[in-house]
Amino acid sequence: MALTLCGAFALTLVAVVVVNRFCREGHPLAPVAGAGILFGFVITLMKVVLTGVARVVDSGWRVSVSDVPLMLCAFFTVLGFYVATRLLQTAHRLARADAVLAGLTVIDPLVAAFLGILVLGELAAAPIWVLALLTVPAAIAIRGVIVISRISGRSIRGPDTSKV
Repeated sequence: MALTLCGAFALTLVAVVVVNRFCREGHPLAPVAGAGILFGFVITLMKVVLTGVARVVDSGWRVSVSDVPLMLCAFFTVLGFYVATRLLQTAHRLARADAVLAGLTVIDPLVAAFLGILVLGELAAAPIWVLALLTVPAAIAIRGVIVISRISGRSIRGPDTSKV
């Protein structure tokens, strides 16, 4: 479980960094989406780390080879937090605060919930209709971000300071 999550994080981190590197002049919501995705991973990785630390404490602080994925998850948690924070700063520079806040408020928990369901098996005992039902509020939230980013006909880009 931990190695699967770490592998998925590593691939996602590379993808987010590459997309944001090539979208420097592109859409200002690219760093918002990247930060939200990485923060969702950070939350899920932190859950794995805290669960593993509790297990180590309960075993009398005995660390074994089987705890190496736990250490890898801890490293990726710190790395993910750093990269996501950098993307968040870029997002605030490129987009209005309401678009950044709306994007993070929706993307971050959706990614964390998705990872919790698929990788950590948190809803393994739930019937399939429950999983299908969970997609409805997710779709509504995503639509809300789109509406907020277009509200009052303004661009999602920040104020134009070049004419000041």
